[in-house]
This record gives sequence, C-alpha cells and structure tokens, in this order.
Amino acid sequence: MHGTSLRAWRPIVKGKPNLIDLVDITDYYILLNKPSGVQCKGTSNFKSFLLPQLYKALKAYSERNSGTKVDPNNYKIVHRLDKYVTGGVIVGKKKFAKSISDSFAGIPNNVTIKRRYVGLLPIPTKYSFQTYLEKVTSGFAITGCSSLNALVRQVSENKEKGLHFISTDLSQGIINYDILASRKDDRKTGSKPIPGPRDILSYEAITKFKILHSLARPASREQCRHYPSLFEGKTLYPVVVELVTGRKNQIRDHVIQAFATPLLNDDNFLSFKARTTRGPQPNDVNSNIYKSNQIALHAAYLDVQVGAFKRQYLMPLKIDDAYLWTPFLEKDTFIDPIVHSLEHF
Repeated sequence: MHGTSLRAWRPIVKGKPNLIDLVDITDYYILLNKPSGVQCKGTSNFKSFLLPQLYKALKAYSERNSGTKVDPNNYKIVHRLDKYVTGGVIVGKKKFAKSISDSFAGIPNNVTIKRRYVGLLPIPTKYSFQTYLEKVTSGFAITGCSSLNALVRQVSENKEKGLHFISTDLSQGIINYDILASRKDDRKTGSKPIPGPRDILSYEAITKFKILHSLARPASREQCRHYPSLFEGKTLYPVVVELVTGRKNQIRDHVIQAFATPLLNDDNFLSFKARTTRGPQPNDVNSNIYKSNQIALHAAYLDVQVGAFKRQYLMPLKIDDAYLWTPFLEKDTFIDPIVHSLEHF
C-alpha cells in the first residue's frame, strides 16, 4: 500500500445523501461535493438542481456561524459535472469567477486548478488488458516519451489523433481524439464546423490518464448477484484522469473512443452521442441497468492555487453513491493506492 498525507475533506454543512455537501468557503470560491442525480445547470426544483441546494446550504452555514453571512448571489457556477457524475464542484466568487473559468479553459492567469477524476473501465475478464486493446480498439501508439507532459507536446506538434501510451506497460498516456458536439455547446476555442444535417462542431481535446493495472479486480459477489448484466464477466480497472482541455462530456467521450467501452454504467452514452450528432435530440442518455443512473466517474481531486493561496482537496463519495465503487473503497474514501495516484499523477 502506498502511504499518503492527503485525507478526505469533510463537509462544513452536510446535506442528506441525495443532496450536496458544503465542503469549503474561501475568499475566492465555494467547494461543493455533488451526489449523483443533481444537475449543475438550472433551478427547476430543490431535489434535482444544485443552485437551490446551495442557497439552502449557505443559509444553514450563516445560521450556525452567527455574524458570518455568505450571500449566494455573489457566486457563479464556473465548473459543471454531468448530472450522474459525482464529486467536487467549484462555485466561483463573482470577482474571481472569470479567472477560475479561464483556468479551466487553459488561459494563463494567477489561478491554477488541477482536476483529477477516478473512473472504472469494465473490461471482459476473458481478455488481458493488452489483448482486449488489440482485439477491439482502433489501435494505439507507444511513444517512449519520458512524461505525460512531453507526450502532450509531442502529439500536439505531430497532430496525430488517437490513444497514445508512454511505454509498453500500457499504464500512462493521453487521448486526443476530436470530440463532436452541437454548436450550443461551443466554448469558442478549437472548434470547427462539420458538414451534416445538424449544426455540429468538432473540438480538439486532450485527456491524460493513468490505468492502475495492479488494482484491477472483479466486482464483489454481492454486486454480481444484484446486477449481473452490469458486473458479471468483467474486470474493473480504475483509471485516474486529468483534463488538459475541458470539453462537454470529454472524459466519457474519450473513454469510448480510446478503449471501445463506456465507463461502468454509462452504456447508453454511445447511442446518445450518435443521435445528438446525427439526428433528433434523444431523451435518454443514461443507463437503466443499475439502481440509479450513476456513472462510475468521480471528480475526486482538486488542487487550487490563487497567487500565494493553495489548497488540495480529496473528495469522498456520498453514502448513496458508494456501492458502485465497493471493491475500491475504505468506507467512503478511495483506497490508499488510488489516493496516492490522484495526489502524485
């Protein structure tokens, strides 16, 4: 087991299992822990949307800390997670919101934020990882680069799209396939129109990853008994991911393009993606196999620096969202080797 000094942050205002936790309030931002099923954009109702829950959590914080009033109108959501993705969400103080947003977009300023996620790749147990890649993917390259950053520079210069590994152990690399999305998701950077029946843009995108081969394991017997179609016959590989660009659905999209499999319990994403770029907008993007629509993707680590201010966060899982991750948890927090990989990517 790897030792680590990084420990999970505990909430200063704890919500019910299906509601957000308020984790930290600073002079620059608020940090929340989002459960599956809460949508970052919109205000339609309290149960399903982040903003109404944030207002209530800040009111509770002010009441518990008399003399400390935090006005939610002074904050702006600058970082969104998909509805059924869990983990840390930053809400920027309006004065700093643009700088935080620019940091996510890779625009240099005095704010630096690293976001790292943990996902689960379900690979058929009958194959080794390498055999699986050779059989079902469109191919991969082994570059011999000394680091992920060197690999990013190399593929950016060469303009070679695909799945690129540093070495023959097939553990670290980058994915830089372009991502297709509708114009309404355009963030004005690195996009170009694609001819077709809908107004579709192609985005340049880069994702760094590290596959933790030594931790690969089958689901628990209980998981296989309750959800055989989700877990049986599959080996679950934890993968740590760091975004270089921040496109909509980037990790989910890149995983499918690179590994020819969706993240665990994200089975409908491929057909959803095909329909959104080629035909009418679909209603159902998420899998219905599991007890909830939760995807095995957790925004687990944030490293935030604003000038001399610096904080690292490890985000635990909300209790109702832990079951999907059972083989890889100690209570509500990832086992030490995963935490170590998040901290020392």
